Amino acid sequence: MTTNEFIDAVKSIGYKVNQSNKNVTRRKHKIQITREGQRHPIAWVFTNEMYSMRSLGVDAKTYDLLVDYSRTPINER
Repeated sequence: MTTNEFIDAVKSIGYKVNQSNKNVTRRKHKIQITREGQRHPIAWVFTNEMYSMRSLGVDAKTYDLLVDYSRTPINER
């Protein structure tokens, strides 16, 4: 799954998506997922590291997207 496909899929569910380099070590880049109207992300996934994500109460469909994206090899994103 490419990064753009992942972002489009998450947005289509109704979440807000933001990309960030803040608050991460070793210059990791992450995609943050936030509920509309809220300020703090409920999930994020790193774009340059496989199997690295965090989920704090997303629905099952969004969780599956996070897992699929985090399992995608870096060179295929």
